[in-house]
Amino acid sequence: DVLKSKDLDDHQLKGNVESVKVATYEAINSFGNIVKGKIKSRLYRSVEVTEFNESGFITSTSSYTKNGELDGKRIYSYKNNQIDNIISYGSAGNLVLKTIYEWDNDLLLKATIYDSKGREASKTIHEYDGNKRKSTSTYINGKLRHKNIATKYEGELPTESVSYNGEGKETNRTTLEYKNGKLAFHSTYKGTYAVDEDGLTTKSVDCYSVLNDYNEDVKGIFFYEYEFDKNDNWIKCTIYKGEIKQPYQIVERVITYR
Repeated sequence: DVLKSKDLDDHQLKGNVESVKVATYEAINSFGNIVKGKIKSRLYRSVEVTEFNESGFITSTSSYTKNGELDGKRIYSYKNNQIDNIISYGSAGNLVLKTIYEWDNDLLLKATIYDSKGREASKTIHEYDGNKRKSTSTYINGKLRHKNIATKYEGELPTESVSYNGEGKETNRTTLEYKNGKLAFHSTYKGTYAVDEDGLTTKSVDCYSVLNDYNEDVKGIFFYEYEFDKNDNWIKCTIYKGEIKQPYQIVERVITYR
């Protein structure tokens, strides 16, 4: 989704957070106790550390391998309290990508990604009807690859959107339900998940969703249980698979406060 300039909510965090470190592990049932197994990759990264400034904006995101080696880093820059650009570096500090954002007041119009040689790699264009986002189109090497069009709304909140490939063929349909203006249920052709009032996934079918990382390639039914720190931020999510609640994965967060 659009990168918002207020990032703590997106990371399911409250309070004056300086950084959060996230790691995912296999969950193993050992004599009735659920313990951590091997560390897992989450969207190609094993451990990720996100740092925030005092206003709650992300300043950097660092990815680490299973062995604890720096795999890459993204540096975030802002203008008028909105994301202006993100520069991605490789493990050796080499420039990999630069993403530049264009705004019209509070509406994000375009995000363009350039490669290390300054060539445009892809761009995403957002179109609006008033303040309602009507469509999002992604171009790769100048060619339309994906378009998502919102087809139904509840006020300014989209309740249905349809995705198309570059040839105009429908590839997916997303249905959204809200409670008190917040997302409560998300359904696609491939999987569905339900979230509580804090935006935490509680149950999912044929998909896996933690921290807005959405994987549609996992079959089965999943349940999510959270443990919280004294600041009401979750520090551990245990995911169970199937009605018998077989331990599946454990996501741990180490949160540093100012």
